Parts: sequence; structure tokens; C-alpha cells
Amino acid sequence: MNPSVASRVRRIVAQATGRHAITWWTWLITAPIALTVMSGLQYVTGGPWAVLAVASVEHLAVGLLLLVGRALLRVTPAAARAATVFAVFAVIGVLRPVLFLAAGWLLGIPAAAGDLGGRMAINLVTTVAVFSLIAIGVQLVEDHLGVYRRLRAAREASARDAVRAADRAQALRDSALDAVSEGLERATVAAESHGIRPVDAANLLREVAEQVVRPASHRVFDTDAPAGEESDAGRVRRRDWIASVLGGMQAAPPLLLAVLFAVMVLPFGVWQYGLLFCLPRWCAAFS
Repeated sequence: MNPSVASRVRRIVAQATGRHAITWWTWLITAPIALTVMSGLQYVTGGPWAVLAVASVEHLAVGLLLLVGRALLRVTPAAARAATVFAVFAVIGVLRPVLFLAAGWLLGIPAAAGDLGGRMAINLVTTVAVFSLIAIGVQLVEDHLGVYRRLRAAREASARDAVRAADRAQALRDSALDAVSEGLERATVAAESHGIRPVDAANLLREVAEQVVRPASHRVFDTDAPAGEESDAGRVRRRDWIASVLGGMQAAPPLLLAVLFAVMVLPFGVWQYGLLFCLPRWCAAFS
């Protein structure tokens, strides 16, 4: 495998199985899908409300399984985390049709099993793919928020430092000019009142340079800058951050989308048309 491709695959797996592998977003984002296209409406007798009731109870049961999976991941060693995450996703996918039947039985609503094996295969692939994508998305959003917060903090700190530096330079320049002016004025008054020889004038200028000008310049360059103020960078306006997220979105690589689509469609195609019908087309698509 190409090293860059292998590195990208490792990064994707790490994002999908990291600390955001199972969050409340996993359950929340999949709720609309679970209550509509994956609700198993063709197997429920009783109308739309019956379908919604069965699908809702089923998704609540999936939420409980996610909580169990999250608790399991807390005690899973780092070396086995990736395999454990995908195993949890796969188990939830396989159990969804069973939870569907259990929800119908619990509510007293007729629910047919259909081709249970085919439904399990479809749910397994769909659940692993969708849960992994959600985990990757949550990780990317959090990374983006962290980068956005740090960049915003750096920009604000730079602006504050520029203002403080300008004020400090102006204050030091004013004090240095005042000190030099006072020293020159004292030397001038003394020279005008008593007169001064060329040698004494040279010595006077040397003394002014050493005792007035040099200390003033040292004060300008050696004075410590004041301590920085507390930054409010932790507070990020939601509107600005959402605009940054939307503005930074990019299309996924076409090959990755094609592979994902093929993987998710393959179980349904095999279930509906058989392996011999789907496999040649699937191989031709990637040849």
C-alpha cells in the first residue's frame, strides 16, 4: 500500500475510534435516519404512528447499547480500542433488527421479521459506516474549534501587544527626551554664566552623553514590558465559529466517497439481487 494512503487510513481509523467514538451526537444524529429510512416501515402493521412508535423504542434501545459500549471503552486498553469500537458498532448493527422485533412485541404492534439475515447485514454495514463518520466529524469539529480558538487568542494578543508596545515606546521616549533636555539645559546655563573653553566643552558633551543620553537609551530598551492581560479567547462567538466551519468545508476525495457508497450499497444489492449479480458490477466499478 502507498505510504501516504496507509497514513491516511491510519489517521481515519484513529479519528473514528478515538475519544469521540461514542458520544451523544452518535445517538442524536442517527435519530432522524432511524425514524425514517431505517425504521423498517415495510415490516410494521398499523400505519405511520405505529411505525414511529416502534422505531422510537428501537432507537432508545440503541441508545442504551451505546451507553454500554461507552462504558466498555473506558476500561478497554489502548491497544485494543480500535477493534473494540468497531466490534461495538457491528454488534449494535446486528442487534437493530432484533431490537425492532422486541419493540413491536413490547408495544403490541405487529412487526414482521422479513429476511432477518439480510437486514442484519445491511444494518451492520450501515451502522459501522455511519457511526464511524459521526465520530470522525465530531473529532474534526473539535479540532477546528481548538485551532480557531488558538488563532483568535493569538490575534487578540498580538493586537494588545501592539497597542501596549506603542504606548510604552511613546512614554519612554517622552521621559528620555525630558531627561536629555534637562541635562542639556543645566549644561548650557552653566556654560553661559561662567564661559567654557573648548576642552571643557568637549568634556561637558562627553559627560552629557555618558550621564544623560546613555542612561535614557538604556531605559528605553531595557525596561521590562508590563505583564499581559487575561485573554477572553475562551469565549468564542458561535456565529463566528459556524461561519468559519462552513467557510472551511471542502469536498471529500471522489474515490473515498465511491468506496463508501459501494460498501454501504453492497449488502442491500446482494440481499435483493444475489452475489453473482452484484459482484461483477462492484469489481468493474473499481477496476
